[in-house]
This record gives sequence, structure tokens and C-alpha cells, in this order.
Amino acid sequence: MYNPTPSNLITSLDAISVARLSTYRNFFNPKSDEELYGIYCWNEILSSNLLRLIGSVEITLRNRFHLYLSQHAHASNWQYSGSPDSNDWYEHATLSGKSADKVKEVTHNKRYNQQLKKKIFVRKPHLISPNQVVSSMTFGFWAPLLELSFPWRTLIPQIFPRHKYASATNYWNQAGVGTVIERLNAVRDIRNRVAHFEPIWKIGDMREEVRGTKGVTPRVEFTAPVNETEALDRLKIMYERIVQLLHWMSPDRASDHRTTELHQKTTFLLTQAALDQFRSVGIAKGYPMSSLTKARRMRPILQERKPIQLLHKGSVVGHFYPT
Repeated sequence: MYNPTPSNLITSLDAISVARLSTYRNFFNPKSDEELYGIYCWNEILSSNLLRLIGSVEITLRNRFHLYLSQHAHASNWQYSGSPDSNDWYEHATLSGKSADKVKEVTHNKRYNQQLKKKIFVRKPHLISPNQVVSSMTFGFWAPLLELSFPWRTLIPQIFPRHKYASATNYWNQAGVGTVIERLNAVRDIRNRVAHFEPIWKIGDMREEVRGTKGVTPRVEFTAPVNETEALDRLKIMYERIVQLLHWMSPDRASDHRTTELHQKTTFLLTQAALDQFRSVGIAKGYPMSSLTKARRMRPILQERKPIQLLHKGSVVGHFYPT
């Protein structure tokens, strides 16, 4: 069911809280509590869809970093544990700060040191596999690696083989690498907003993907949205950039994503028509599949350009979403 009507609207809004909903009231100016609830549902489902996509990106990202950094460790004759394609390269890289701590949280135990009067990391007595360490790293672990002294002119084209400039080795200087860092940081920020249940449409200024350094201030490409149309436009840009990041690493995975129901649902959610439908708190209509076997019956239903449920013997067996 695409947008269920709450059994009790007042208690549902109470559970969400006045403070959380005030942001929606101020931006969307709903005419009623019913509209407010519908818009909140729209944000929830869109956020859920984006998180599923980012999950695919995150898995692909860490696997590609791990593979090519492992191969780099092997080619560099590091004294690693593991195989040429999966080893503990992170033990030999110059990790520091939060990056080093994230690895140690998997490979070490924390113990209180009486002499130092603080908790310290003590290596676990058994070996933790590289795959276990890598799978425990968060999305935010990977972008800072690009600021370490690895041979990125070689590694980035391997990790992101379909990037526009993958074959232009001269592009991958500090500025070029910075554009990838900013893309990763932008997707991480979206992921964190969703994970913390923040309104996904509440977007600040979108700056060009240039690493801010001394004397370099990234210009604002798109200002923070002030109305629904601008919010939807910014969300579409965000969505395409996430898919593009996946394409840089694996064009097949990105192509497969574009054939999924998830993609079809998400592109619909990013339209004014979808937002308006949620605003009306309507349940997607159900139609028996037997009633849609003739074109004359199907055509007027599809022309309404609204999501529908496909029913067989009273049960939902599929959905249709307009594109």
C-alpha cells in the first residue's frame, strides 16, 4: 500500500511530534492535518528508497577500495596478512584519528589503563579477517582515505573505471581527487540525514564539487530550495548523482538499478504529481488483473497517471507506478 491512511490521525501526528512536523508546516503550508500527514509519509518513503540505493553504492564502494588497495599492498611487497586480493592493507597505511580508531574498534578491545588513567586499544588475541574489518567500516571511512599518500593516479581509475576522466591520469592531482571526495561526502551526508530521520527535502546550498582549500571557495551551484518545485529539482539532482557514483564504479549495477521497481518508484516520488497525491492522503486504488486484460479498460486507468495495485483473488500481487 503506497500511502496508508492512519487509523487515528491525531494520535499519529502526536507520535511524530509537533516540533518535528513544524518544519513541514512552515515549508509546505498544508491546508489540513491530513495534508501534513501525507507529506510526511512522502518524505518517509522517499528517504527509505534513497537509503536502499545508497546501500548498493556503499557495498560496491567498499569492495572496490578493498580490492585495489589490497592489490596495491601486494604489488608494494607489504608484509600483509591475507591474499593479494583481500588483505590487511589498512594495517600498513598511515591511518590516523577517527579512521585509525574505526579499524581498531574491530581489531582491538578497549581496556582501561590504570597507569595512563584512560581507555586504550589492546589487539584481540585472534586474527580478524580483512573482509570482517572492511564490512564494519562506515560510508564515511572511505573519503578520508583519498587524502592519504596512495598512488591515486593509478588507483582511482581502477576504483572508478567509468568516471568521465578515468583514463586521463593527469586529471588525478589534488584538485581532481578532491572532486571525488566531495561526491562521496555529499552522498554520505544524504545517508546520514536519512539515518537520523531528518527531512530529506530540507537541503542547504549545493556547492560545486570542488575541494575547499586555501584560496579556493567552492561556488554555490544551487541555492537552498524555498518552494516545492525547487526542493523536487534539488532532490532529482541528488538522486542522479548517487546513481552516477554507482555508474562510475559499476555501470552494470547502475544499469540494473534503472530497471528496478525501486528506481521507478523513486522517479515517481520525485514529481509534483506524487507529492500532490501524498498530500491528499489517498490509498493507491486496486484493480483485479482480470479487469485489465482489455485495452479499452486499461487505457483510462493508466491515463490517470496514478499508482495502482494489481490484485489477484483479492490479494496484492504487484504495483504500477507512472514514469
